[in-house]
Amino acid sequence: MLFRSNLARRERWAVAVASFEMRVVPYVTDTIMSTYLGSPIKYAAPQSRVKATDFVQKMFTFIAPDRTDNETEHDIDWLLDKMQVAVIREGSKVVLIDPFNEIEHRKRVDESMTEYVGRAIRKLKAFAMQYQVLVILVAHPTKSAAQFDSSELSLYNIADSAHFANKADLGVIEIGRAHV
Repeated sequence: MLFRSNLARRERWAVAVASFEMRVVPYVTDTIMSTYLGSPIKYAAPQSRVKATDFVQKMFTFIAPDRTDNETEHDIDWLLDKMQVAVIREGSKVVLIDPFNEIEHRKRVDESMTEYVGRAIRKLKAFAMQYQVLVILVAHPTKSAAQFDSSELSLYNIADSAHFANKADLGVIEIGRAHV
């Protein structure tokens, strides 16, 4: 969360956050505001809270599936459409997808999961190149990765496909999480 907040604050890059796992309000917005302030939002003075809220409203666009909508397929093509709106209308320079594993995966009948993941990554990379934006993709590890020591983990331990290692322009593994 710190990374995208700093891109918005220091570099003035508008950020689109596609959140498939956590509710945008209050979890994602409160975390961004806390990062912006450098302390938990719940302890912020009223004027600091207003500044943090303004920062989020100005610099962030949120993409999240409507959990009450059972008709819409929230798949990679739906996400790409929403990303396009965020980039063109809102001026987003960064799109964070968190996490990839929670997108509805509509693989073809004759397609393996590895082939599907490769196709989805190609679409995301093509989007990034077409619109000249940074796309950050968060993906969860396999369940068996919990057995490894942190020094043994690699991008090959991400669930569903080795393509996360083979096709990544840059791969980062986060060991543990610091919560604000």
